[in-house]
Amino acid sequence: MTYNLNYISPQMKAILQPAIVNTHFSNKRLSIRSFRDAYIMPFYKWRESIGGVATNKREAIVDSRNAEWEESFTPFVGKHYHIEHKKVIYIGVLVVGFGHCFTDDLRKLWFLKTEQYKLLLRDGAELVYTTDLNQPLPTYTKQILQYAGFDYKSAIHITELTCFDEVFVPDNSFYAEAFGRCYTKEYLASIGDIKQSISQFSCNISVPRKIYLSRSKFSKRPESRSEQGEETIEKQMQKIGFVSIIPEEHSFVEQVYMVQHCEQLATTEGSVAHIAIFCRPQTKLYIFCKARYLNFHQVAVNQVADLDITYIEAHHSLKMGKEIPWYGPFYLCVTKYFEKF
Repeated sequence: MTYNLNYISPQMKAILQPAIVNTHFSNKRLSIRSFRDAYIMPFYKWRESIGGVATNKREAIVDSRNAEWEESFTPFVGKHYHIEHKKVIYIGVLVVGFGHCFTDDLRKLWFLKTEQYKLLLRDGAELVYTTDLNQPLPTYTKQILQYAGFDYKSAIHITELTCFDEVFVPDNSFYAEAFGRCYTKEYLASIGDIKQSISQFSCNISVPRKIYLSRSKFSKRPESRSEQGEETIEKQMQKIGFVSIIPEEHSFVEQVYMVQHCEQLATTEGSVAHIAIFCRPQTKLYIFCKARYLNFHQVAVNQVADLDITYIEAHHSLKMGKEIPWYGPFYLCVTKYFEKF
């Protein structure tokens, strides 16, 4: 894995350097915790409580360790709750954003391969999960999780505060640290499961050597106004031989197939860039920074895939929130760093 930081500002380098000098692979030994008479909390609100598990003393279990994912029982104090006399295995808060489906959402699936899981099933335990905004899993999320070996039909979606006789919480194989996300060998195995599953499908599509993954069509939707100006970047990339691909116009299998067979991949930073985790080692990846902040997931993705990465600062994004910069708004444009590139 190599990094080229010649096309970003000194400020952006200072943000990225701590993340890229640290390894994101962890030899952490994963285990499982259990809590009697514990609660499964549904999603409440970002920055207030994403839900999760709480003890019988109504104290939230710190599980995600993601600074941007608050876990708290406070919004549920005094609220009505259901009682289910069952033992359950909590697979986590499944975030439906595309890039999260093969990063955060895989973090507990390693447990499904263990003998302890089989024993719990024989003892009557059931799988449960929650989702962000309590929304149903979209089709693409279901497909990706199935490719990873998780049969969502066998699990229960918890959307109301519920107390269970016992809740089992597997450790995370993909988790947060101050310098970005970290992953374990169990997470790599889950990515391997996805690759193995989709290798059984045939893709009779032509793959350009140089691909630009475009969000321009997605950003034009009325509900997506946080990103502007990508067309200027896209046109310039087309001039140097990159072929624009709209990810939403292709199945997940086709997207993986394309990034596995291209030689160079370019895209803006964010969820769309996480698909690079399926690239071949040493594929050239060009990431256009939309603002001066660290995308916690991408630095882990870069290491998992062992890529040749170039970051290019191509924005004048000055109005995004300091606490949640990934919400934008983003203003992409040709900058002096882009011109140098």
